Amino acid sequence: MIISDRNFYIIKQSDGTTWNFFYNKDEGIMYKFFKETTWSDHHVLTKKALNNFSAIILPDDSIVILYENLTGGLVLSKYNNKIWNEEQIMKNSKREIFSTYFKAIVHNNEINIIFSILNKKDNTVTLFHQIVDEKNNLSDPKMIEKIKNDHHISFNVYSLQNKELFILYQRFIGHFELGYKTFNVNTKKWSNFNSIDTNVSYFSYYSALIVNGLLNILYIKKGKNIDNLIYVHGKSPNYKSIELFKGINIELCSFFIVYGQIWCYWLKDKKIYNSFSINNGINFSSYPYEQSLNSTYIFKVIYISNKLEKIKNTIFNEIYITNYDDIKYLIFSNIYLYIKTNVKNSEYLLYIEYYLTEICEKVLFYEKTLKQKEESIIQIKYTLPKQNFKLLCIEKKHETTKNLFNKLKKRNIEQEKEIVSLKNELSKQENRILSLLEEIKNLQLNVNDLNSQLTKSDNSLLKKIFKNKHFS
Repeated sequence: MIISDRNFYIIKQSDGTTWNFFYNKDEGIMYKFFKETTWSDHHVLTKKALNNFSAIILPDDSIVILYENLTGGLVLSKYNNKIWNEEQIMKNSKREIFSTYFKAIVHNNEINIIFSILNKKDNTVTLFHQIVDEKNNLSDPKMIEKIKNDHHISFNVYSLQNKELFILYQRFIGHFELGYKTFNVNTKKWSNFNSIDTNVSYFSYYSALIVNGLLNILYIKKGKNIDNLIYVHGKSPNYKSIELFKGINIELCSFFIVYGQIWCYWLKDKKIYNSFSINNGINFSSYPYEQSLNSTYIFKVIYISNKLEKIKNTIFNEIYITNYDDIKYLIFSNIYLYIKTNVKNSEYLLYIEYYLTEICEKVLFYEKTLKQKEESIIQIKYTLPKQNFKLLCIEKKHETTKNLFNKLKKRNIEQEKEIVSLKNELSKQENRILSLLEEIKNLQLNVNDLNSQLTKSDNSLLKKIFKNKHFS
């Protein structure tokens, strides 16, 4: 059995359209999408890429692919539901010294990138964090940790409901230590390292889910002769640790939560094992169900969804598939066969009782709901005649009001016409008054002129009269 290290992403938009992104050494980054009932053909996003890319979906359903191109630069490619647009946002001019690995995540509606930069000269790995703004510019880097190591550090990054960013990783400080840090968006700082477990050997696989403020972590603790599968849950610093399984060569592990039930699964010797909890991780089924695997290749897939009804009752960040063309999920849910096989064990009677109780509670709920609906129907039948009569009255009143409105509207139109006619007549009268005023003004001028002439005539006549009297 071969566990592929190829990148795979399944992204679901809010309308249910599902996208599958993966890397092919001959074709580069490829994708296909499932809409309605059919998968599309394969499409090539870019051939100029290495097997180092990350896919995310924004709240507006835009899809963003960040990938390392053939020269070591970081390219951002965005699909806006019509076309792909891409832009190089970072260069790496010293590829022979620095090797880059990264993961992207949407946090507070922003694109956040966690980088792992391996310095090949001094065998150190630097983890740091940057944010991409609306113009595709990178913010100043925020240091997370510098670790002595000769290869990239595997890490998982999550966006929490309390607006914090969460990163789970391991570091080497004389021994291996698994833990996490959180980024506070208000202080813009990363917290101190919170240790979960230590080991003389490395932790081969680890995964986390944060639900309602509770941290859930599943990981493989490598031993000298035997491996241990550990489940941890709780709030810092009071974590509870449960050993789920021991065995040689446990190859991978993961888990998901469905309707509050925690399902852990892992691979060993071409078999898949499963254990589950119905009480929030306090106890797990102690006899894991096992099933043989026929597939040779196992692919890890990062799953991201904007479809709300899928997010509501199912919580997981990653899944494993056995065929990337048909996407056959490496998850089994036939709990009936599992319980039936172990029915003699008293522990499983508890699970039977639990599920029967769940069924009974649902039946009682449906019966109560049905009774309430029947009572509502009777009430509606009783009030329906009254409502019909009320409706007729309202319709009659509406018709009367409508007729009155039409009459008033007609009267209003007539009055508006009358007002326009009066305005026109008033304008004519105003023009006539202006004309008469002008005529009066002219007459006044004529009168003044006549008075002037009369005055002159009178003066001349007087002179003649007085002259004759004096000299006669």
